[in-house]
Amino acid sequence: MEKRRICLYTQTHWDREWYWEFEKYRCQLGSVARQLAAELEEGAMPVFHLDGQSCALEDIIAIQPDMEKRLGKLISRGKLRVGPWYVLADQMLVSGESLVRNLERGIKIASRYGDPLAVGYLPDTFGHTQDMPRILKGFGIDNAVVWRGVPELDQGPAFLWRSPDGSEVLAYLLPDGYYQTAFHEAEGKEPAESRAMLGEYLLSFLGLDKEGSQIDELELNGRGRSYFEQGKSALVPVGGDHLYPPVKLRSLVKRAREAMAALPDDQKVDVEVVDLETYLK
Repeated sequence: MEKRRICLYTQTHWDREWYWEFEKYRCQLGSVARQLAAELEEGAMPVFHLDGQSCALEDIIAIQPDMEKRLGKLISRGKLRVGPWYVLADQMLVSGESLVRNLERGIKIASRYGDPLAVGYLPDTFGHTQDMPRILKGFGIDNAVVWRGVPELDQGPAFLWRSPDGSEVLAYLLPDGYYQTAFHEAEGKEPAESRAMLGEYLLSFLGLDKEGSQIDELELNGRGRSYFEQGKSALVPVGGDHLYPPVKLRSLVKRAREAMAALPDDQKVDVEVVDLETYLK
């Protein structure tokens, strides 16, 4: 029997300016950058996604010029994924031309250091233009990751998103959004406690309880059975608004795998950290 997979992708969601002013967020971003660089260099975390935007890279370098070479090396090695957007735009407030220029600029900046992330990363926009698949395809991007602004689906999480001109991308709907902090909350807990906590949390993304049995459809918080029967894997974000990456992620993933190993043989689940672009291919 083919094992089901829980695929984790590490990220931070970055508002350039929100309830804090721009400069305060930028200082916080500098601290996040130092920690994620250290985690990636030490091998404690295999890959990290910088929220699909390149402006964050510019903001880091503006206040910490010495980080440019360090981050550039990580980007060139595929450890730090940047772009393709310059900034995650609210599609309801800007023109189609603005979105095209946004992608063009974001890809150009990321390309100075390595391959830009070829994912239409759009988890936090409050509505979507019908031409987004067309825009993405124009830049050779054939997928998208979404959350806000998507109506409730009777099947998922993957669906084909089509523009009026026929342009089509494979879209993945994050069932519970990008803000997922279970791995952060597990830091510092005793191994047995974190093992149980992470195991139960991750199994819920496959519609399973902590013993690996199917959860009754009425208890799935709006996600119907068809949602989980579409595939054998689930994509789970690790991160949230302005957050540092989890410390020693590999050891936390090991504990999650140990929780899965205790399941019955016919309910086994693998846990792995993935590159978002590779996962969507």
